[in-house]
Amino acid sequence: MRNIFAVILIIFGLVACKPEKPSDGHQHQIDSLLTELKYMNDSLNSLRIQRVQQLHDSLRKHHDTTRVANLAETRRQSLTDSTEAGNQRLKEAGDVLNWYDNIYREITFSRSHLRTLQQQMQQSRLDSATIREIKKEKEIVGGLKERFDQEYRGLKKAIRQLLNK
Repeated sequence: MRNIFAVILIIFGLVACKPEKPSDGHQHQIDSLLTELKYMNDSLNSLRIQRVQQLHDSLRKHHDTTRVANLAETRRQSLTDSTEAGNQRLKEAGDVLNWYDNIYREITFSRSHLRTLQQQMQQSRLDSATIREIKKEKEIVGGLKERFDQEYRGLKKAIRQLLNK
């Protein structure tokens, strides 16, 4: 009876102490990169980009330069000035939206690519092409992370200035 118990204990110990699969380390890297991308995405989502979009849509919808030609000269000048200010705000809102969209697309593309690599690792064994792709994506996310804080602060400042005009 003791022999059987000892054999079971030894087998259990060997099973519990088995080494990690080589793909576990790469899986951990992918999970870490996805976490970093989630942080960046959450930070972007905290910006008031919907208000910028509403402002842009409103300016675009109500911005009509054809009325200027039919007005008296004095009113035309004041309307031209306000039209130029409206044009400037419309351009600034468009620039902010494009800036936000570019950052968001980079994050989304990297996240999608990492999830595809994650699925490949789960469906098949790890090959050298997948390892190269993981390293490449790690560099891309690292570069995005390096410039994200500066981009985020700049975008936040531009949004604040645009909405407070």
